[in-house]
Amino acid sequence: MLQCSIHGAEDLRIENVPCPQLGPGQALVKIGAAGIYGSDMHYYRHGQIGKFKIREPLIPGHKASGVIAALGSNVENLEDGQQVAINPSHPCGKCSRCREERKNFVTVCFSLEAQVFFLMHKGCFGSIF
Repeated sequence: MLQCSIHGAEDLRIENVPCPQLGPGQALVKIGAAGIYGSDMHYYRHGQIGKFKIREPLIPGHKASGVIAALGSNVENLEDGQQVAINPSHPCGKCSRCREERKNFVTVCFSLEAQVFFLMHKGCFGSIF
């Protein structure tokens, strides 16, 4: 599959990488569209945001949409071919926003721990997520 990665300041690469392996409770999404966020531009231009420097290739892309391409075992409420929207943020589960269980507000999780976790994991700029 094709994947966009930022390796450092002004070092953006489109690479052929293996398709992610599907595990229980997971779904693979064929990406149809993804947005460029302000932080993606900072990482591309400067290789960092504040003190958070890219230490390994970073896959940008905060918000995306696509269709379910495959489902792992134990997946409920999703079907193959279903259109979906993706927010790849990871909530901390501890701050007041996360405890409210308002899944649509995950991007404003107050936890620095959750924000750093997102920075170390992949975004949506690949052909499969």
